[in-house]
Amino acid sequence: MLSVADWAEIRRLHHAEGPPQYSRPAKGSVVDEVEPRIRELLQAWPTMPATVIAERLDWSYSIRVLRDRVAELRPVCLPPDPASRTNCQPGEIGQCDLWFPNVEIPVGFGQRRLNTQLAGWLPKANSRLMRVLGCSPAGRIEADRAAMLQLPPVPPATGWRSSLRLPRDHYIRLDSNDYSVHPTAVGGRIEVTADLDRVRVFCGGRPVADHPRCWARHQSATLSIQSRPRPVLPPGALRRPARLRMPFRRRCRRRRTGHGRTAVARRGLARPPP
Repeated sequence: MLSVADWAEIRRLHHAEGPPQYSRPAKGSVVDEVEPRIRELLQAWPTMPATVIAERLDWSYSIRVLRDRVAELRPVCLPPDPASRTNCQPGEIGQCDLWFPNVEIPVGFGQRRLNTQLAGWLPKANSRLMRVLGCSPAGRIEADRAAMLQLPPVPPATGWRSSLRLPRDHYIRLDSNDYSVHPTAVGGRIEVTADLDRVRVFCGGRPVADHPRCWARHQSATLSIQSRPRPVLPPGALRRPARLRMPFRRRCRRRRTGHGRTAVARRGLARPPP
């Protein structure tokens, strides 16, 4: 017969490693062979319909498989097209119908405030004598810890993580709240991470948004221009406008110096004497 310790060890191994699962390598899709050609067509014409792409490829399989792959690749080829939204802070806009109440509505929420209240209340609650236990809960903590097993070797995953493409309005939604992201990441694949205090967004490994976590509902958090993370520009991006202005400057210099002009006869406008 298995002892209680053996059952506890079996349960710990089951949750740490998991039960054995059947898996096999993926066979791929028929669209994988023509995916480079699809990318070329979308780079030249990002809005080309899937039916036209099927004609260009002489596609003889199901159009649904091709349409799904085109829908997955099209956002990568589309140029960034950000769209702004109207954001109002609490108390800026109000509606009063036929009467104006003289009532101040308190606005405040947050997990940190709740933790502060619990930190002040738990010592008092745990020091009270409980009739069922015969002592206070604080007096049983050391005995309970001594009877507990060790933590599993693999730490559990904490927080919240997701990956998606940033829409045109450059906002992401988490727990019914909207958080703004830098518009340069519109159309790109972003990774959203959240914990109890912060909501962070990354695009290609670089931060594009960092907000304090809001625990209310149906709120919008917008970063100001000063607090937004500055995007990392590719090498030579700042020197490219100067190169484009050089031909125009040369033409203006030639006009001022007269270089390249054709000699034209001039006629006086004054009338000859009678």
